[in-house]
Amino acid sequence: MLVVDDEPNNVKLISAMLFKEHFDIITAYDGKATLDVVNSRKN
Repeated sequence: MLVVDDEPNNVKLISAMLFKEHFDIITAYDGKATLDVVNSRKN
């Protein structure tokens, strides 16, 4: 699960909630970082 927000506290909160549900978490804090993550994980 990719969690993206420019507010670090929001990313931490959402990530913690998803982690409790056993999701694998990837985080990003801005648009460029999000695109970098998505592009690096393309097949």
